[in-house]
Amino acid sequence: MLPRNARGCREELEIRYLLTFRCPVLFVGVNPSSMAPISGRGHFFGGRGNIFWKCLCDSGLVSQTFTAEDDEKVFEQYGIGFLNMVSRPTRSCADITAEEVEHGVDAFRKLIAKFKPKVVCFVGKIIYRWVYGKDCKIGAQAETLKWDQEEGSSSLYVVASTSGRVTVYSREERIQQFKQFAVYLNEKIKK
Repeated sequence: MLPRNARGCREELEIRYLLTFRCPVLFVGVNPSSMAPISGRGHFFGGRGNIFWKCLCDSGLVSQTFTAEDDEKVFEQYGIGFLNMVSRPTRSCADITAEEVEHGVDAFRKLIAKFKPKVVCFVGKIIYRWVYGKDCKIGAQAETLKWDQEEGSSSLYVVASTSGRVTVYSREERIQQFKQFAVYLNEKIKK
């Protein structure tokens, strides 16, 4: 059973998360897919064709094979956090409203300040654009996410979206990005 404060999802505009204080990494996705198979509904990165779980497992960040249905197990066993910027399922991120983005970014910043994850990994460059209002490259970012009323911040990393609808990067390129992220994360955790 998860601690009460580790789960969150209230009203439709509230963002859903699995997060605990000072977790090693928080993966941030755009929103749930309305095309997710029944088994993937209600789970992070559960959309049909989403390769997040393949990328995570192949990266070496976890030591066994997991699927979207195992999101809580990964959270409990590895302390890996998950968050959707927008709770409403859509077919495409183009269907997300400006109000939902604004609310999601505000709620995201408050959760970062409260839970203080070591590293935040945006799964999709669009999330970076929503938070910072500019484009970015894949990889470690110069910006950090400051914590409220306390010294410190979360490091920031961006990987390509793992959605099956995104075709800019091949499956192999995205798996390689996750492997590079695993190296980065391990270095950050050692510090």
